[in-house]
Amino acid sequence: MVKRFLEAELLLTIGHKTKRAVKGQKLPGEQWLNTSSNIVGGQIELVPVGLSDLLVLIHAMLIQEWLIFLDSVFGEAVLYCFKNGLTDRLPSMSLNIKKMETDSLVKMRESICFALKEVFSFINYPDKIRIIHKISNVSCDEVLKQEMKKQVTVRNVFQHSRDGEVRQRDLDVIDSRSFEILDDSGNVQPYKLGDRIKLSKPEIDRLIETIKLYSQKFEVLK
Repeated sequence: MVKRFLEAELLLTIGHKTKRAVKGQKLPGEQWLNTSSNIVGGQIELVPVGLSDLLVLIHAMLIQEWLIFLDSVFGEAVLYCFKNGLTDRLPSMSLNIKKMETDSLVKMRESICFALKEVFSFINYPDKIRIIHKISNVSCDEVLKQEMKKQVTVRNVFQHSRDGEVRQRDLDVIDSRSFEILDDSGNVQPYKLGDRIKLSKPEIDRLIETIKLYSQKFEVLK
């Protein structure tokens, strides 16, 4: 069985923090989340952060949690396949045999799982999703898969351009002419080649809901 995604942890810590952060509320034991800190001359300097920058940071944090979750699901799925004779589901990956522990069958199996998980963590998102659906034998609505791919690609857009400028390669990944992003009023706004994506609170909420629904697909292995 795959570890259930800690939905409560996601929504009550990251998700709840997201909603409180964008409202400008202060969290217990923390500085205001509309500031960031730089270390200057050994001293911590608080630097004001605009709402748009804050939303980008929160979005990136949520995507990172999703990718960590997928790595965890993959690791559990590999173990499941080994224990149940389903190795035909495993993907073809290059491993360093010298790193394998061969003292016992259990250690060998665990070291192989660890090595596969390490390789998996560096695979691009489209291939990662394809592999994890095959190995876990989990099906998912294409609309949900496409929405999550869009969100991951949006994160990548901001990683390559602080202003969120859309490149052709980004559109190629989602196989679309534009990114459909909710604005502050919850209306869909298309962002085409050369446009600068602007994130909003409704879009963050949509990401949280997408992660919640998608993660539920991996509750058990079949």
